[in-house]
Amino acid sequence: MIDLNLPLGDVAINLGIKAQYSIVTAFQNSRRLDAHFLSGLLVQHSSGLFVLAAPSELVPTHVSAEVIDTLLAVACRDFDYVVVDAGSRLDMQHKLLFDESATVYLVTQVGIPELRNSHRLIAQLSAAGGPNSKS
Repeated sequence: MIDLNLPLGDVAINLGIKAQYSIVTAFQNSRRLDAHFLSGLLVQHSSGLFVLAAPSELVPTHVSAEVIDTLLAVACRDFDYVVVDAGSRLDMQHKLLFDESATVYLVTQVGIPELRNSHRLIAQLSAAGGPNSKS
């Protein structure tokens, strides 16, 4: 699982794990990003899930689409399934997150603004010929 919900990702805290490294470490060392390097950044949950956590502190992070592509490509080579928590800051310029996806699960709260935004996102993904969407 890759917590790409920057800067406020909470996968690690929700799973009760403490990560020594974060996704920022991967971004800052993108030229070294291979299977061996990535495996050193991951923390394993008691369930067996491997997590590349968001930073525990607020760290300003700028990341290019190419670096995200590299990270996802390396992860997809090593794991049968790669789950990405993209959070709520989904810029559609980075549709590359969805290019290789088999399925996108949209998790939302039940409120008028959230449902409106969910509908807009589903419509945009569908219009762009995105992956199978399940909400």
